[in-house]
Amino acid sequence: MKYSRGDNGLLSGRADAFVYNRNHVVRGFRMPSNPQTPAQTTQRGNFGSLSGNWNSLTEPQRESWNALQIVVVDNLGHSVTLSGKELYVRLNRNLFNAGQAALTDAPIPTSPLGISSLSITADVSDNNMKLIFTPTPVPTGTTWLVFATGPQSVGTYKPNPSKYKLITVLPATTATDEDVLPEWEDVFGTMAAGQKIFIKLVAVKNTTGFTSPPTIASTIVTA
Repeated sequence: MKYSRGDNGLLSGRADAFVYNRNHVVRGFRMPSNPQTPAQTTQRGNFGSLSGNWNSLTEPQRESWNALQIVVVDNLGHSVTLSGKELYVRLNRNLFNAGQAALTDAPIPTSPLGISSLSITADVSDNNMKLIFTPTPVPTGTTWLVFATGPQSVGTYKPNPSKYKLITVLPATTATDEDVLPEWEDVFGTMAAGQKIFIKLVAVKNTTGFTSPPTIASTIVTA
């Protein structure tokens, strides 16, 4: 049971099987879904391993991570300084996703060259979903993570971040016009005309785990 009473006397929060909203609406509580897909299981396992490995580092190694003062912006727009452990887990998760070796000592903060432009073409008759991007090819020493959404309504312009799933990576020297339809369909099923799909690219520096700002594009699948 977790709820509060606001200044106007209205309940807000969850109490037993009900959720009380400040707009006077009361709805039943539903436990969030937990599909346990193979990709989710892998990510959770990696996160758990990294969290545990923090304790296996030497004290000088942990001190090197604690000495890094990296500020990020959270989902609420607040500036947050990450702890050494948070940085260790974050950067090594990026490297894990990019297929690179994990770090034990904190790296010198060095970010990769970002993605300059991105567009998508997706066509049912041609049976492809191609990414057109610059720079091309993917720069040496970097790996690009390809996140995608499943089909969204055509009126969607900014999907919730939770909608994006990692579907593949583009290693260095990958050229523009890369077809990612097989990887997309492995996660989301068969592509159909009229679907709106978003792709997000994030560049990872292979030696540090630092990333570029994301570059996002969308397309409506044609027939």
